[in-house]
Amino acid sequence: MDEIKWGLDWLNRMNPAPGELYNQIADDRDHAGMRLPNKDMVDYGYGPGKGRPVYFCSGTPQVRGKFMNATTGVASTAGKYASCFALGARILKNYYPQFAAEIGAKADAAYQEGVKKPGACQTASVVSPYIYEEDNWVTTWNLEQWSYTNPQVKR
Repeated sequence: MDEIKWGLDWLNRMNPAPGELYNQIADDRDHAGMRLPNKDMVDYGYGPGKGRPVYFCSGTPQVRGKFMNATTGVASTAGKYASCFALGARILKNYYPQFAAEIGAKADAAYQEGVKKPGACQTASVVSPYIYEEDNWVTTWNLEQWSYTNPQVKR
C-alpha cells in the first residue's frame, strides 16, 4: 500500500488545484547522460543543479527552444489523473481515508477538466526534433472514474 500511496502523493502534487495539471518535469535537456541524483548538475538556464522546468497542461501547443508539440487538449492527461486517483481512492480508503477522499474528489475534478478540454496533451522537446507524440485521448481512461462515481454497478 505504501508504494501505491507514494506514487499517488507525487501525482497529487502535480495537480495542486482544480484545473491545474502538469504532465512533465524537465525535458530532453535532461538526457545528458547517466548520473546519480546527488551529482546531477544539469543546467536549464537557472544555474547548474538549480531546478527543472515543469510543464502545465494548457490544452494548446507548447514550444520550448525551436520545437512545438501538437497538443490539442488536456483530456489525455486529465484522464490519466482521473483514473489513477479514482482507483487509488478505492484501494486506499481503508488505509488512508482522508487522502483517499482527497484524491477521490480530485478524480472527478480531473475528469471534468478533460471534458472541458478534449484532446491530447503532449510532452515538450527543446533539443531533439521529436516528442512522445500521444494523440489518443478517447480511451478507457474514464472507466475507472465512472466506476468510482457509480459504486452500485458491479465490476
